[in-house]
Amino acid sequence: MVGPVDTESRAWIRLPCQWILDGGLRLFRDEVAYRGRSAAALKILLTVALMADEPDAGTPSGQRVSTLLSYADLNRLSGLSTILIGAGKRFLCGHGLVAVAHEGQGRRIRYFLGRGSRLEPQAFIPFRHRAEGAWTRIETLHDLSCTQIHDLNALKIYLVLCALGGGRDLSVTVRSSLVCQLTNIPEAKIADAVGNLARRSLVSVQSAPRHEGGDCLHLRPLPLR
Repeated sequence: MVGPVDTESRAWIRLPCQWILDGGLRLFRDEVAYRGRSAAALKILLTVALMADEPDAGTPSGQRVSTLLSYADLNRLSGLSTILIGAGKRFLCGHGLVAVAHEGQGRRIRYFLGRGSRLEPQAFIPFRHRAEGAWTRIETLHDLSCTQIHDLNALKIYLVLCALGGGRDLSVTVRSSLVCQLTNIPEAKIADAVGNLARRSLVSVQSAPRHEGGDCLHLRPLPLR
């Protein structure tokens, strides 16, 4: 079972995000033939980030954060089936978003985040740990479906908000045109996806000053238990 990572001092998880700022989320397509794999890949990416151990301060700057997970761990944490875990993992590896190494006679896999540079911009993902002991479930990832477009869009927009937060800033003012550009989500569907996030208490929406444009979205932590 996967244990907590320094829950007393750590309320943020880093995720290398230059690929998000470069529009890499457009790769996660929502057509029926690709939707399950796309959503599974994003769930795996978030799970790996949330479970990752930070490199020691004395390690080389190029060393990536990593975590060791079995398929059973990923199933328990994210709710993904074995088939979707395999498809999502292949997608992430194929696009260089994670690298993997098998350990323990292949029963567990070490997932490495990013492309090797700790100088890459970092998204900061807030999390809330509900109980002491081992983490057994990431509530939001269990709740978000791999078959519904609005759930895939919600995952993509949440990652965009974390990347645009500029470090550990919880409030992000963002124009729908920029979200569309970074994710390939039609502007007409962005409000629905943001509403999906709000219903799941992952963001709260405030009106931004008129001169800024867009909505001011306040990020909420991913609940773990």
